[in-house]
Amino acid sequence: MATKGKKILLWLFIIFVALNLLVLVGSFLATTDDSGDTKVQENQIVTEEKDNQQSQAITCETASKKDLKNISSGMSDEAYSVSSGFASTLPKSEIVKITNIFPSYTNPRIVAAKVEGISDSSPTGLWAIQQVTDDGSVRITALNSAAREYSVWGSAAADGSAAAKLRDQLLDSAETIKISECLD
Repeated sequence: MATKGKKILLWLFIIFVALNLLVLVGSFLATTDDSGDTKVQENQIVTEEKDNQQSQAITCETASKKDLKNISSGMSDEAYSVSSGFASTLPKSEIVKITNIFPSYTNPRIVAAKVEGISDSSPTGLWAIQQVTDDGSVRITALNSAAREYSVWGSAAADGSAAAKLRDQLLDSAETIKISECLD
């Protein structure tokens, strides 16, 4: 009888230890999976933060003479012009917002320039320029109030229209990349 009792106790001990080992291993694996997921989520957050920082980075490239000439050709008075400025392309995250409104507007560059020929001030104008054909034809849109006041580019955009929504999104995008700071 003592042998049967020992066998039962041995089996109970094995079951108890094995069950506890299984629970312990299972909880360890579950913790590892959770922390692995957390690491993935943390990496995604870090990546998103880096993307946001890159999208807000200023790239102050000198605007081309051709872009400045094209902008100047659409000034509302012959006394007004732009002779220097800076241009920047937009990050993909901003392009997505723009193409949601106007799908063919895929490669704009934003130009910031001082409007010259105004009495004592030279306000900063912001324009979006998109090349629409291989032969160099461009679409220019005046974005901020100074550009819209002193040039005719985009003046036909009626409030609420797709063109006005595009203009407003382009202005938001220009402010996101902080291109006006290039002129400071």
